[in-house]
Formats: sequence, structure tokens, C-alpha cells
Amino acid sequence: GGRHPQQFSSQQGTDLLTFFAGVFERTIRRLLL
Repeated sequence: GGRHPQQFSSQQGTDLLTFFAGVFERTIRRLLL
């Protein structure tokens, strides 16, 4: 289905933050190591 920015549940926001946090962490580790 289509996604509407206005209809953003807190659960989706939390999952999105967790996802980006994991990606960010992996990227930083790859750059530092």
C-alpha cells in the first residue's frame, strides 16, 4: 500500500530509528576499522 508521511505510527518510527541506528553503527565501524 501507499505510504503517507502524516500517517506515521510510533511503532514504525521506532523500527525506522532502530534500523538506521544499526546501519549507522555498521558504517562507522567500517570507516574506523
